[in-house]
Amino acid sequence: MSDVLRALVLGGLSGSGKDTALKLLLDTGRVRKGTTITTRPARPGEIDGYHYDFLTPQDFRFYRDAGALAEETIYIGNPIAYGISWKRIYEAQIADIPTAWILDSIGLQRMRELFNRDKETLGIFLWAKPETLAFRMRSRGEDEATITRRLSRYQQELELGLKHFDHVVDTAHQTPQRVAGRILKLMAKENNIRRLPGAGDGPLEPEDPRLKFARRMDQSIDDGCDQIIAIVCHLGRIVDIVALRDNRHEVRGILAEVFPIYDDMTSVLCTCDCEE
Repeated sequence: MSDVLRALVLGGLSGSGKDTALKLLLDTGRVRKGTTITTRPARPGEIDGYHYDFLTPQDFRFYRDAGALAEETIYIGNPIAYGISWKRIYEAQIADIPTAWILDSIGLQRMRELFNRDKETLGIFLWAKPETLAFRMRSRGEDEATITRRLSRYQQELELGLKHFDHVVDTAHQTPQRVAGRILKLMAKENNIRRLPGAGDGPLEPEDPRLKFARRMDQSIDDGCDQIIAIVCHLGRIVDIVALRDNRHEVRGILAEVFPIYDDMTSVLCTCDCEE
Protein backbone atom coordinates (compact mmCIF):
# COMPACT_ATOMS: atom_id res chain seq x y z
CA MET A 1 0.00 0.00 0.00
CA SER A 2 1.04 3.61 -0.51
CA ASP A 3 1.42 6.45 1.95
CA VAL A 4 -0.96 8.69 -0.03
CA LEU A 5 -3.76 10.22 2.03
CA ARG A 6 -6.99 8.32 1.34
CA ALA A 7 -9.22 9.04 4.34
CA LEU A 8 -9.73 12.37 6.10
CA VAL A 9 -11.80 11.96 9.28
CA LEU A 10 -13.42 15.00 10.90
CA GLY A 11 -14.62 14.58 14.47
CA GLY A 12 -16.13 16.76 17.18
CA LEU A 13 -19.24 17.35 19.24
CA SER A 14 -22.48 18.67 17.83
CA GLY A 15 -22.06 22.35 17.04
CA SER A 16 -18.31 22.15 16.50
CA GLY A 17 -18.63 22.96 12.80
CA LYS A 18 -17.96 19.56 11.21
CA ASP A 19 -20.68 19.76 8.56
CA THR A 20 -19.83 23.35 7.61
CA ALA A 21 -16.13 22.53 7.33
CA LEU A 22 -16.87 19.47 5.21
CA LYS A 23 -19.06 21.47 2.84
CA LEU A 24 -16.35 24.07 2.36
CA LEU A 25 -13.73 21.37 1.78
CA LEU A 26 -15.93 19.73 -0.82
CA ASP A 27 -16.35 23.08 -2.57
CA THR A 28 -12.56 23.24 -3.08
CA GLY A 29 -12.57 20.00 -5.05
CA ARG A 30 -9.66 18.72 -2.96
CA VAL A 31 -11.71 16.03 -1.19
CA ARG A 32 -14.75 13.90 -1.98
CA LYS A 33 -17.57 13.02 0.39
CA GLY A 34 -17.60 9.75 2.27
CA THR A 35 -21.18 8.56 2.51
CA THR A 36 -22.24 6.73 5.65
CA ILE A 37 -25.32 4.66 6.46
CA THR A 38 -28.04 5.80 8.86
CA THR A 39 -31.35 4.31 9.91
CA ARG A 40 -32.97 7.68 10.60
CA PRO A 41 -35.45 9.00 8.03
CA ALA A 42 -34.17 11.43 5.44
CA ARG A 43 -34.73 15.10 6.21
CA PRO A 44 -36.11 17.54 3.63
CA GLY A 45 -33.47 18.20 0.97
CA GLU A 46 -31.31 15.19 1.83
CA ILE A 47 -30.39 12.92 -1.06
CA ASP A 48 -30.13 9.17 -0.59
CA GLY A 49 -26.69 7.98 -1.61
CA TYR A 50 -25.05 11.37 -1.09
CA HIS A 51 -25.88 12.83 2.30
CA TYR A 52 -26.39 9.31 3.66
CA ASP A 53 -27.21 5.80 2.52
CA PHE A 54 -30.63 5.63 4.18
CA LEU A 55 -31.68 2.17 5.40
CA THR A 56 -34.55 0.90 7.47
CA PRO A 57 -33.56 -0.79 10.75
CA GLN A 58 -34.53 -4.12 9.16
CA ASP A 59 -32.29 -3.52 6.13
CA PHE A 60 -29.46 -2.39 8.41
CA ARG A 61 -29.64 -5.69 10.30
CA PHE A 62 -29.65 -7.57 7.01
CA TYR A 63 -26.53 -5.73 5.84
CA ARG A 64 -24.82 -6.42 9.16
CA ASP A 65 -25.71 -10.11 9.15
CA ALA A 66 -24.59 -10.43 5.51
CA GLY A 67 -21.21 -8.90 6.36
CA ALA A 68 -21.82 -5.87 4.13
CA LEU A 69 -20.80 -3.32 6.80
CA ALA A 70 -17.17 -2.27 7.14
CA GLU A 71 -18.05 -0.22 10.24
CA GLU A 72 -21.10 0.19 12.45
CA THR A 73 -21.91 2.42 15.40
CA ILE A 74 -24.84 2.11 17.78
CA TYR A 75 -25.08 4.54 20.69
CA ILE A 76 -26.64 3.49 24.00
CA GLY A 77 -30.07 5.03 24.35
CA ASN A 78 -30.20 6.09 20.70
CA PRO A 79 -32.37 3.99 18.35
CA ILE A 80 -30.55 5.29 15.27
CA ALA A 81 -27.74 3.12 13.91
CA TYR A 82 -24.87 4.28 11.72
CA GLY A 83 -22.36 2.46 9.56
CA ILE A 84 -20.26 2.37 6.40
CA SER A 85 -20.67 -0.20 3.66
CA TRP A 86 -17.77 -2.04 2.04
CA LYS A 87 -18.89 -0.51 -1.26
CA ARG A 88 -18.10 2.99 0.05
CA ILE A 89 -14.74 1.84 1.37
CA TYR A 90 -13.71 0.44 -2.00
CA GLU A 91 -14.83 3.66 -3.72
CA ALA A 92 -12.56 5.61 -1.36
CA GLN A 93 -9.64 3.25 -1.91
CA ILE A 94 -9.59 3.84 -5.67
CA ALA A 95 -10.53 7.55 -5.68
CA ASP A 96 -7.92 10.00 -6.96
CA ILE A 97 -8.51 12.48 -4.11
CA PRO A 98 -8.98 11.88 -0.36
CA THR A 99 -12.42 10.94 0.93
CA ALA A 100 -13.66 13.00 3.88
CA TRP A 101 -15.80 11.39 6.57
CA ILE A 102 -17.48 12.69 9.73
CA LEU A 103 -16.89 10.03 12.39
CA ASP A 104 -16.25 9.62 16.10
CA SER A 105 -13.05 8.23 17.63
CA ILE A 106 -14.22 4.63 17.17
CA GLY A 107 -14.91 5.29 13.50
CA LEU A 108 -11.47 6.88 13.13
CA GLN A 109 -9.78 3.81 14.60
CA ARG A 110 -11.70 1.59 12.19
CA MET A 111 -10.62 3.77 9.26
CA ARG A 112 -7.01 3.36 10.31
CA GLU A 113 -7.49 -0.40 10.16
CA LEU A 114 -8.99 -0.14 6.68
CA PHE A 115 -6.58 2.46 5.28
CA ASN A 116 -3.08 1.36 6.28
CA ARG A 117 -3.06 2.89 9.77
CA ASP A 118 -1.67 6.44 9.92
CA LYS A 119 -0.14 6.42 6.44
CA GLU A 120 -3.42 6.80 4.58
CA THR A 121 -5.63 8.27 7.32
CA LEU A 122 -5.68 11.70 8.97
CA GLY A 123 -7.98 12.55 11.90
CA ILE A 124 -8.82 16.18 12.75
CA PHE A 125 -10.95 16.97 15.79
CA LEU A 126 -12.94 20.22 15.74
CA TRP A 127 -13.33 21.80 19.15
CA ALA A 128 -15.09 24.70 20.84
CA LYS A 129 -16.05 25.57 24.42
CA PRO A 130 -19.42 24.28 25.72
CA GLU A 131 -21.02 27.74 25.66
CA THR A 132 -20.08 28.14 22.00
CA LEU A 133 -21.50 24.74 21.12
CA ALA A 134 -24.72 25.51 23.01
CA PHE A 135 -25.10 28.85 21.21
CA ARG A 136 -24.67 27.20 17.81
CA MET A 137 -27.14 24.43 18.61
CA ARG A 138 -29.73 26.96 19.79
CA SER A 139 -29.16 29.00 16.63
CA ARG A 140 -30.15 26.04 14.49
CA GLY A 141 -33.28 25.38 16.53
CA GLU A 142 -32.38 22.49 18.81
CA ASP A 143 -34.32 22.19 22.06
CA GLU A 144 -32.73 22.56 25.49
CA ALA A 145 -33.14 18.87 26.38
CA THR A 146 -31.18 17.84 23.29
CA ILE A 147 -28.48 20.44 23.95
CA THR A 148 -28.11 19.30 27.56
CA ARG A 149 -27.91 15.65 26.52
CA ARG A 150 -25.23 16.34 23.93
CA LEU A 151 -23.15 18.56 26.19
CA SER A 152 -23.23 15.92 28.92
CA ARG A 153 -20.70 14.01 26.81
CA TYR A 154 -18.46 17.06 26.32
CA GLN A 155 -15.57 16.09 28.59
CA GLN A 156 -15.60 12.46 27.50
CA GLU A 157 -15.66 13.33 23.79
CA LEU A 158 -12.93 15.93 24.22
CA GLU A 159 -10.66 13.43 25.97
CA LEU A 160 -11.24 10.88 23.21
CA GLY A 161 -10.55 13.52 20.58
CA LEU A 162 -7.27 14.53 22.19
CA LYS A 163 -6.25 10.89 22.54
CA HIS A 164 -7.10 9.50 19.12
CA PHE A 165 -7.14 12.33 16.57
CA ASP A 166 -3.95 13.67 14.98
CA HIS A 167 -4.84 17.35 15.35
CA VAL A 168 -7.32 19.53 17.24
CA VAL A 169 -8.64 22.72 15.63
CA ASP A 170 -10.39 25.41 17.68
CA THR A 171 -13.41 26.59 15.69
CA ALA A 172 -14.66 29.16 18.21
CA HIS A 173 -12.38 32.01 17.16
CA GLN A 174 -12.09 31.36 13.42
CA THR A 175 -14.45 31.77 10.51
CA PRO A 176 -15.58 28.53 8.83
CA GLN A 177 -13.44 29.47 5.82
CA ARG A 178 -10.32 29.73 7.99
CA VAL A 179 -11.13 26.40 9.63
CA ALA A 180 -11.39 24.74 6.22
CA GLY A 181 -8.12 26.40 5.16
CA ARG A 182 -6.43 25.15 8.32
CA ILE A 183 -7.57 21.60 7.58
CA LEU A 184 -6.17 21.78 4.05
CA LYS A 185 -2.83 23.00 5.42
CA LEU A 186 -2.73 20.13 7.90
CA MET A 187 -3.45 17.68 5.10
CA ALA A 188 -0.52 19.05 3.09
CA LYS A 189 1.80 19.15 6.09
CA GLU A 190 1.10 15.62 7.28
CA ASN A 191 1.29 14.09 3.83
CA ASN A 192 4.10 15.31 1.64
CA ILE A 193 2.26 17.45 -0.87
CA ARG A 194 3.88 15.64 -3.76
CA ARG A 195 2.12 12.48 -2.57
CA LEU A 196 -1.26 14.11 -1.90
CA PRO A 197 -3.79 13.16 -4.60
CA GLY A 198 -5.04 16.23 -6.44
CA ALA A 199 -2.32 18.54 -5.13
CA GLY A 200 -1.07 19.23 -8.64
CA ASP A 201 2.45 20.10 -7.47
CA GLY A 202 4.76 17.53 -9.01
CA PRO A 203 2.88 14.37 -7.91
CA LEU A 204 4.49 11.00 -8.25
CA GLU A 205 3.17 8.89 -11.08
CA PRO A 206 0.40 6.79 -9.48
CA GLU A 207 -0.66 3.31 -10.38
CA ASP A 208 -3.77 3.29 -12.58
CA PRO A 209 -6.58 3.29 -9.96
CA ARG A 210 -8.57 0.85 -12.08
CA LEU A 211 -5.67 -1.59 -12.02
CA LYS A 212 -5.26 -1.07 -8.27
CA PHE A 213 -8.98 -1.81 -7.84
CA ALA A 214 -8.69 -5.03 -9.85
CA ARG A 215 -5.65 -6.12 -7.83
CA ARG A 216 -7.47 -5.59 -4.55
CA MET A 217 -10.54 -7.42 -5.81
CA ASP A 218 -8.45 -10.42 -6.83
CA GLN A 219 -6.59 -10.35 -3.51
CA SER A 220 -9.91 -10.32 -1.66
CA ILE A 221 -11.04 -13.33 -3.66
CA ASP A 222 -7.84 -15.14 -2.76
CA ASP A 223 -8.30 -14.17 0.91
CA GLY A 224 -11.67 -15.90 1.07
CA CYS A 225 -14.24 -13.72 -0.69
CA ASP A 226 -15.88 -12.30 2.46
CA GLN A 227 -15.48 -8.63 1.50
CA ILE A 228 -16.43 -9.33 -2.11
CA ILE A 229 -19.60 -11.08 -0.99
CA ALA A 230 -20.40 -8.12 1.26
CA ILE A 231 -20.11 -5.74 -1.69
CA VAL A 232 -22.30 -7.93 -3.87
CA CYS A 233 -24.90 -8.06 -1.08
CA HIS A 234 -24.78 -4.28 -0.77
CA LEU A 235 -25.48 -3.94 -4.48
CA GLY A 236 -28.66 -5.95 -4.05
CA ARG A 237 -27.47 -9.27 -5.40
CA ILE A 238 -28.96 -12.24 -3.56
CA VAL A 239 -26.24 -14.87 -3.50
CA ASP A 240 -25.49 -18.23 -1.96
CA ILE A 241 -22.64 -17.16 0.33
CA VAL A 242 -21.43 -20.67 1.13
CA ALA A 243 -21.38 -21.69 -2.53
CA LEU A 244 -19.51 -18.54 -3.57
CA ARG A 245 -16.71 -19.16 -1.10
CA ASP A 246 -15.92 -22.36 -2.96
CA ASN A 247 -16.40 -21.00 -6.47
CA ARG A 248 -13.96 -18.23 -7.30
CA HIS A 249 -14.77 -18.36 -11.00
CA GLU A 250 -18.39 -17.45 -10.25
CA VAL A 251 -17.24 -14.64 -7.95
CA ARG A 252 -15.13 -13.17 -10.75
CA GLY A 253 -18.12 -13.42 -13.08
CA ILE A 254 -20.33 -11.48 -10.69
CA LEU A 255 -17.62 -8.86 -10.20
CA ALA A 256 -17.26 -8.42 -13.94
CA GLU A 257 -21.03 -7.88 -14.13
CA VAL A 258 -21.46 -5.36 -11.29
CA PHE A 259 -18.06 -3.63 -11.65
CA PRO A 260 -17.26 -2.93 -15.33
CA ILE A 261 -13.90 -1.51 -14.17
CA TYR A 262 -12.95 -4.95 -12.89
CA ASP A 263 -13.94 -6.60 -16.17
CA ASP A 264 -11.93 -4.07 -18.20
CA MET A 265 -8.78 -4.48 -16.12
CA THR A 266 -8.58 -8.24 -15.56
CA SER A 267 -6.71 -8.82 -18.82
CA VAL A 268 -4.25 -6.04 -17.94
CA LEU A 269 -3.90 -7.52 -14.46
CA CYS A 270 -3.06 -10.95 -15.84
CA THR A 271 -0.47 -9.40 -18.20
CA CYS A 272 1.21 -7.49 -15.35
CA ASP A 273 1.30 -10.60 -13.16
CA CYS A 274 2.95 -12.61 -15.94
CA GLU A 275 5.58 -9.90 -16.43
CA GLU A 276 6.41 -9.96 -12.71
